[in-house]
Amino acid sequence: MARYLPRTAVIEAIERELSNASFLVLAGARGSGKTTLLKSLLTRWKPGDPVALLKLEPLASTPELLESESRRLAPLLFRGRRHRETNAFDALLDGLRRRPKDSLLLLDDITEIRTFSYFRDVDNPLQELIAALQSRGQTVATSRHPFWIKRELPGLPLVEIPPVGAAELFEAGYPEAEALQAATGGMALHVHRLGETLEAHGLGIEEALSRELEEGGRIEAECRATLAELLHRARGYNACKAILRILADEEELKLTEIARRMARTPGSTRDYLRWLEEVDLIEAREKRFSYVDKLLRLWIRIYGRGVIATRNDVRTEVARHLGALAPVSVERPVSTGYRLPPSPSEDLVEID
Repeated sequence: MARYLPRTAVIEAIERELSNASFLVLAGARGSGKTTLLKSLLTRWKPGDPVALLKLEPLASTPELLESESRRLAPLLFRGRRHRETNAFDALLDGLRRRPKDSLLLLDDITEIRTFSYFRDVDNPLQELIAALQSRGQTVATSRHPFWIKRELPGLPLVEIPPVGAAELFEAGYPEAEALQAATGGMALHVHRLGETLEAHGLGIEEALSRELEEGGRIEAECRATLAELLHRARGYNACKAILRILADEEELKLTEIARRMARTPGSTRDYLRWLEEVDLIEAREKRFSYVDKLLRLWIRIYGRGVIATRNDVRTEVARHLGALAPVSVERPVSTGYRLPPSPSEDLVEID
C-alpha cells in the first residue's frame, strides 16, 4: 500500500486562500494529487456537515445529468426541486446560489464544464458556474489545466500543487527519499508507484524504475494514458508530437532552437508550443521549454522512437535519466506541530 503523504504545506495554502476568498482553484497536472487533496479536506468535516465532493468528469455529460446527480449526491447543499420550465443548467446555478452559507463544495475537474457550451441555452458555462459558486458558501475546485486557467480566467484565487519534496518523502518514511524525488520530479502518482516497488522488492532506484517502465509496468501504462489524453486535446497533433520528441532528447530549448530542429518558422512553432502549454504537457521558464512530467519525457525517449523497446532500451534510458539528475540533499524536516488527521482509509492514496 502506498504511504500517506499529508502535503501539509499545500493544505495550509488552501486554508489561507479560503480565509480571504469563497472560491479557489487547486491546479496541477494529471497525477499531481488533486483528488487526494480534496479527500483530505473532506475528512476535516464531521458527518452531517454541509460539505460534499463531486467528481465532475463523469457527471458533466449533459446539464440534466449534472443537475439531477448533484442534488442526489449532495442533498445538504442542493435543496428543493427545480421548476419544470427552468432549464437544467439554470436550475443548477440557482441551487448553488441558495446553498447554506457555511457549506463547502469540493469539485474535481471543474474545467469539464466547458463542454456545456455545445448545448442550447448555455452560454459561458464555466464562467457562469464560477460566479454562482462565488456568491454563496465556499468552494475548492480542481483543474488539470493550470496554464489555461491562468490565461482565460485571470484573477481567480489559484493554488498550484508543487512537486512532492524530498523532505516530505523522508518524513513519510519512503526509502531513498532524495533519489525517489529526483527520479520522479516529485509527481505524486509516480512517487507512489515507484515507492511501492522500492519497498515491496527491496530494489535500488535504477532497477525499480526500469521495472516500472517496462511494458506492463504501472508507470509505463500511466505515461501512455497521460500522453493519449493530453495530446489528443491539443491542436496540431502531428507537429506537437514532433516537438515532444525534440524535447525528450533535449529540454530547456528556446523557441528558435525548436523551430530550427523542426524546419518550421518560429511563428508556426510558437502556435504548437502554445497548444502544448494549454494542455499542460510542457511549460516555459525564462523562455525555455521543458516537460511538466519528467517521467513522461523518459517514456517518450523509450517508446517514441518508432521501434519496439527492449528491456535493455528501458534500462539504458533509465540509467541516462538518473545519471543526468542533479544531486539532491535535504535537511531532515522539523515538525511544525501541524498534522492532518490520520489517513482515514486506503482510498486516500488515489491520485489524479
